[in-house]
Amino acid sequence: MAGADTRAIERELDRIRSLDLKELRREWWRLYQSDPPKISRDLLVLALGYRLQEIEHGGLGKSTRRKLQTIAKALRTTGRVAPMPSLSLKPGRVSFANGMAALITSQ
Repeated sequence: MAGADTRAIERELDRIRSLDLKELRREWWRLYQSDPPKISRDLLVLALGYRLQEIEHGGLGKSTRRKLQTIAKALRTTGRVAPMPSLSLKPGRVSFANGMAALITSQ
């Protein structure tokens, strides 16, 4: 899949959307090399689509993976996830909260 253009990925995503549950489970094995989880067909399609794009464009960056691991550890330890204090808002960025978008104009 590496080196494929956007249209090729879109075609592959269309193909995956057309598969039945049994075929999706086989596709999971092909892309993840593990048994598929017992999740709905819709979630399998989404996860497989993510995997295709991950293979083509690369996965999450190191800092994002670290943040997710920290969140997962906190969830396992305390059963809750606290807000991330390292969030920094910079002028010119758009922030989303409670379904609303806000343009950050100053620090």
